[in-house]
Amino acid sequence: MDGSGWLLLERDDLGRVGHAAYTLWRKLRTSADLSGSAGGKGAGATERAASQLTAHSFLLGTELARTAKFWTSQVDTVLQGCAHISNHLDFSKEYQGEEDRKIGAQILGKDGRELPPSRISRLLH
Repeated sequence: MDGSGWLLLERDDLGRVGHAAYTLWRKLRTSADLSGSAGGKGAGATERAASQLTAHSFLLGTELARTAKFWTSQVDTVLQGCAHISNHLDFSKEYQGEEDRKIGAQILGKDGRELPPSRISRLLH
């Protein structure tokens, strides 16, 4: 509560967590991309190496390709989680702000002034 008796909600924590999730998503999207798809340039170095090894009859090529595919699927899962967290917190912050505005409008008197807590209490019972 602030000094006037009104309950205040600070949403800074939501913003910080959402921003951290977005930052992780952005960095991971480019730095963990073994397939090269984030840069839009085709196959990444790992995929090319796997292809060359396979072309020269090295069994390692197939395993390297399998590892890259597994890694990419794991990175995609983390990316989806980060995006979900970031988007959800952005939505929650906006939704809560709108709810705060609605509640604030509802507890004003007919003359537009704030109702005292005792009057609000009587309205709620």
